[in-house]
Amino acid sequence: MHELDAIFAKEAYDIVGVQEGRLSSSQRLDTEHYEVTTAAAVRGNFGNQLWIAKRISRSLHLEVNELSSTLLVAHGHAWDGTARVPLAIIVAHGPNAKAPAEDIDSYFADLDEVLADAQANAKVIMLADLNATVG
Repeated sequence: MHELDAIFAKEAYDIVGVQEGRLSSSQRLDTEHYEVTTAAAVRGNFGNQLWIAKRISRSLHLEVNELSSTLLVAHGHAWDGTARVPLAIIVAHGPNAKAPAEDIDSYFADLDEVLADAQANAKVIMLADLNATVG
């Protein structure tokens, strides 16, 4: 965590989504430069993380919900100095091609539902590894 904190801070990233975080439990962590929300891994796999730079966290008011080990959703608003901007941040990690077809279909149905709800109510930032194959 300390190495990622240093890299993200050096590059001045405001918001980062990490897939395959692989922490054993869901938790909220404070690193030197970031507030981190994690989704627990399953049998050592998956586990998403949402990293928000402390320098911008005062202008964001978000509630983070762990929907699964592969899907985190933060809802709330950002303050741009003059107005509240409804905001949703989605951190997603899709199943790979070796997963059973019903798991893939179920995952993307859930993601479609989350996206439809978020897009109806807010500006959306999606940070995803969807394990897509092109060609």
